[in-house]
Amino acid sequence: MRISPKQLLQGLLYLTPIALLALASCGGGGGGSTTPPLTTATVPAAPTGVSATDATKCTVRIQVSWNAVTGAAGYNIYRDTASSVTATTPLNSATPISMNSYIDTDPTLSAGTNYYYKVTARNSVGESLRSVAASAVAPAPTACTNVGGSIQGSALPILAQVTTFAGHYPNQGYLDGAASTAQFLSPTAIATDGVYLYVADKDNDVIRKIAISSGAVSTVAGIATSPGSVDSINGTPQFNRPDGITIDPTGTTLYVSDTGNGSIRKIDLSTTPVTVTTLAPSIGIGSVPRGITIDQSGAYVYVADVHNHAVIQVDTTTGSLYTVTTALTAPIGITTIGTNLYVTDSMIGGNTGTISQITIGTWTMASGASGFNIPQGITSDGANLYVTNSGDHTVYKVDPGTWASTKMTGTIGTAGYVNGAVGSALFNSPTGITTDGSYLYVVDSGNNVIRKIQ
Repeated sequence: MRISPKQLLQGLLYLTPIALLALASCGGGGGGSTTPPLTTATVPAAPTGVSATDATKCTVRIQVSWNAVTGAAGYNIYRDTASSVTATTPLNSATPISMNSYIDTDPTLSAGTNYYYKVTARNSVGESLRSVAASAVAPAPTACTNVGGSIQGSALPILAQVTTFAGHYPNQGYLDGAASTAQFLSPTAIATDGVYLYVADKDNDVIRKIAISSGAVSTVAGIATSPGSVDSINGTPQFNRPDGITIDPTGTTLYVSDTGNGSIRKIDLSTTPVTVTTLAPSIGIGSVPRGITIDQSGAYVYVADVHNHAVIQVDTTTGSLYTVTTALTAPIGITTIGTNLYVTDSMIGGNTGTISQITIGTWTMASGASGFNIPQGITSDGANLYVTNSGDHTVYKVDPGTWASTKMTGTIGTAGYVNGAVGSALFNSPTGITTDGSYLYVVDSGNNVIRKIQ
């Protein structure tokens, strides 16, 4: 059969679209896969929902919050006393904030001044336009003191939310940097001077520091996962599974229960780099120092020695020892309110843990709250005690006048990791706890993070 030129042209016109569709469906003949369209990163949008609220308790503080921005790797916060906020240097300096909130703890903040804040979002491409300004006026702060590694002055307000302040669940390890990416390894104890949190990162063998304003994490002293007992005079300082920490009333000296070495170490924060010395090489035969606190004058630290069932007083100048009591079973946590010590006694087996009160000087001891399941960390705002009930994965508030106890957060007997309302939040073997006068900070040891109750 002969095909005329006209018929041939009609056939080609008919078949060409079909052939093109077939080629498209198999990637143009390039192996049967489609190539996704290229996406180009762009500068993120300016944050919305910016708010500034007074967070003043013991010091003037303003909390700035905003809605998370899609595509943002971090945020910058700018402050001014004029609504235009023309400041060019962000409060967070060169390190973007990874969270969508920031607490301005600048010591130059003045009560009664109206401060304005604008926020930008950042990524690898650049920085967004500035947000709409938000402002707040902070009142005069309450008179507070640094006692026993916590800021005391007035009872904390009702706390309603649990968040992750630092650490990257479920990751564990050793990493400094932004709050959301930092890593810890079985952290146990925590203390504060109101500006920083200091953490005994036990299985990393180091002491860490967390800025309360931004959550940024850094290492104060120690070599990660390299246990030892080295003071600064002999080289780079080393610790061995530190399990307790407190800070003196001036905020210049840390005291550490170096549990793996059975010793009490001293860190002078006023030098650069910090200076680490050994205050007491041992506090008793076979001693296992755990919790540690300090009195109002800074003259003595008090250590819970779980192995010897004791509380030991250590002179912060000479390192001389005095045994306060050996009448406890397994003391772990210890804190100070005025002239009284409060000790968690974590007797194993059921809800048999207790809190005892010891009067400094007379050394009389009184039994207090009971019914806890391995209570460990303990702190105070000066009015109430706050206890981590580690065996039940909960946090309790205790009135030291009546010994009435109330569960604040966590679900009894249920370990987990859930942020949100205090009634539904979950923890996993919480240990250390402290307060900066406004909020509680909990070492959620089983989850390798630091949680905040606000």
